[in-house]
Amino acid sequence: MLPCAGMSSGAMVLSDPSVPERASLVQRAYLSGHFGATAMFKSLYLSRVSWPHMLDECRLECLECTQCQRFTIGKHGYHPIKSIHADLTMDHIAIDSAGSLTPSTGDAHVYLSVMADVATRFVLSRTLPSKETANAAASPFLSLL
Repeated sequence: MLPCAGMSSGAMVLSDPSVPERASLVQRAYLSGHFGATAMFKSLYLSRVSWPHMLDECRLECLECTQCQRFTIGKHGYHPIKSIHADLTMDHIAIDSAGSLTPSTGDAHVYLSVMADVATRFVLSRTLPSKETANAAASPFLSLL
């Protein structure tokens, strides 16, 4: 065992472990629980074992295991929720539909199409006879766009 540069003074590196020895160490860490590649790497590192590209070998072991993949986080970072902001009128609009509504008249318009301007909070709604694309596209407020 040789000390490794860049690691704490107590950490040791296997001088030149053979592939079967590496595989058995990774397999032993894998069998301790399905906690993902990073946990396997930390387990091996805390047991004072390390070699170049050890995390990559742990990832390869976890690629075949569905349970391990549940604990692997694909992206890291902090992304707080931000409100939608628009500077100009009709710069950003939101369109949605609702239905099936109970008609109070006999014209059978049972769906509602709603458009909201984000900048001014102006809301425009129209009734539709169905949610088919042709009826929704023919909605009067869409001609404003």
